[in-house]
Amino acid sequence: MNHKDHDDTPELAMPLLLANALRTYGIANRRALQAAGFNDIPRAGAQIIGRLEHAGATVGEVGGAFGATMQASRIIETLIERGYVQRLTDADDPNPVNIALTERGSAAAGVIRAAVNQVDAALRETTATRDVDHARTILTALAAQSHPSEEPAQPSERKSGGRRTTRPRPTRVVVFADAYPSAP
Repeated sequence: MNHKDHDDTPELAMPLLLANALRTYGIANRRALQAAGFNDIPRAGAQIIGRLEHAGATVGEVGGAFGATMQASRIIETLIERGYVQRLTDADDPNPVNIALTERGSAAAGVIRAAVNQVDAALRETTATRDVDHARTILTALAAQSHPSEEPAQPSERKSGGRRTTRPRPTRVVVFADAYPSAP
């Protein structure tokens, strides 16, 4: 059923609405970060910093959440070089795959959290709180949906003959909505 209660404006496709909403947060984050002197954070760096604010993670977990491990790895390396993120070492595992925020990264995370809260507060001024809460519930459910049959295959370990076989990627959904709890 396709109906509109408000006006004759054509309905936008959900992916376009989501992209525009994400852009609203991204612009607010960039402006706030620049105003606070954090001018060297890459565009997607704010999302990574927001994810790491609540818990450390592996590069693979962060990359998996973005659906682009190589791109996330490059951004993480940039954040490490610029002092926002650090590698954590484990005495039992010499490969430092865990990452966490530095003091500088934590300061930037505070700026990002405040910017997100400002966007949320502005939204709550123009939209009923129950509608905002309902939208959050729907977006969380949408983010958690998974379709393993549509996941691209990834190379598995090399077989003795030197050929790679493919296997479906493990399904792991990381929801960033929880990274920024809604303001009261």
